[in-house]
Amino acid sequence: MGPALPATSERGASFVGPTSTDLSARQTHISFMDASAHEFILPSVGNGLRHTAEGHFRARSLPLNVKHEVDAIALITQCVQAGLGVSLLPGGCIRMDAEQGRIRARPFAEGGCHRTIVLCQAAGAALSPAAATVVAVVEEAARELVTGGQWLGARLA
Repeated sequence: MGPALPATSERGASFVGPTSTDLSARQTHISFMDASAHEFILPSVGNGLRHTAEGHFRARSLPLNVKHEVDAIALITQCVQAGLGVSLLPGGCIRMDAEQGRIRARPFAEGGCHRTIVLCQAAGAALSPAAATVVAVVEEAARELVTGGQWLGARLA
């Protein structure tokens, strides 16, 4: 492997529910046990976010009740707003909806719910000028989003 720009999240994915969800302003986190009592809207099996969610609940021997499978995060957020269920979504995807009060979001307790995202290339492989440009743009965009606080909960490793 060659150069990489890993980004991990301190809080990572958040529990996301409609504004009617019973989450008080004083409740700063939600436990996986409390979250497991809800019906979830998640991407279909095979999606990385679904895999992450299943892994975190399985590691705690808790059920994950997936009521609806929706593969577009924007649609998942709309379904949550409509009260069709709750979800587990990356902070950067829900920041504006949460700040504007359209949904309620809380980070998970018990070590949080996070994943590592890595951009890498084969060691010794020369990149074409176009590929090198894509790598540079992705690295710059990730740095700007993380340092600017727009990629909620993320940090550069």
